[in-house]
Amino acid sequence: VGIVIPYMIPLMFFLGLLEDIGYNARAAYILDRLFHQMGLHGKAAGPFLLGYGCTVPAIMATRILENPKDRLRLAFLVPMIPCSARSVIILALIAGLFGPLVAMVMYLFNVVAIALGGGILRLLMATGDIGLIMEVPALKVPSLRIIWKKTYFILYEFAVVAWPIIVVGSVVLAFMSAYGIEGAINTALAPFTVFVLGLPAVLGFTLIFGIFRKELALLMTLEAFALSPSNIDAILGFMTPAQVFTYVVFVTFYIPCLSTIAVLYREFGLRATAAATAFN
Repeated sequence: VGIVIPYMIPLMFFLGLLEDIGYNARAAYILDRLFHQMGLHGKAAGPFLLGYGCTVPAIMATRILENPKDRLRLAFLVPMIPCSARSVIILALIAGLFGPLVAMVMYLFNVVAIALGGGILRLLMATGDIGLIMEVPALKVPSLRIIWKKTYFILYEFAVVAWPIIVVGSVVLAFMSAYGIEGAINTALAPFTVFVLGLPAVLGFTLIFGIFRKELALLMTLEAFALSPSNIDAILGFMTPAQVFTYVVFVTFYIPCLSTIAVLYREFGLRATAAATAFN
């Protein structure tokens, strides 16, 4: 509650504001040339913007693209966008520890990485250039009541879906720690956690929780270091700044959450889901 909610409320409210003003269609027009560099067109901006809220509806929104290969390429890239759960990690660890400007650099780094990934996919799945024809609606004065309702429903879903997982995850982590199971898993994952990522071995087990929901990786990390949300700054006593950045970058890009994997499977099938997961 202390970590996730304060960051999620303004983020969801701002995204709802952009949508209700009518800015999303204009973003598609403005970004059309940029998306062409990735073999897409400006319509891809809609799913991209949705991705900053939640990856699941963003994957479903790829239906707006007419070409199946374009849609598949976009579905590979959307899971790389930091959704609200990953934004919580970026804002809590990067903005909270190093300042908002550094967090903006992290988001810029993410955009550059997605652009490079899109360039690679354009070479692998070329479809030719496609023009953009779309209606740009008039700008509107948004209804704050409707925007708040959108924000409320997202928070409600978080409370219903995520909180039980967080509580159960904390109990499981404490149980496994008490019986030494957590240590065995961390030891098994140490070659990757320590020698590949350069992170403390104790984080190996917590990264598994990120596959269920991304913010769980942060919450379980605080559990692993026996820290409370109120003294999150103390994490620098366990990790160097370089390790914090490595951790955030890895959590941002690695395997999508289970919900994303499920919707990828439903929309594109098993092979495409496995390929998109491997691409991340």
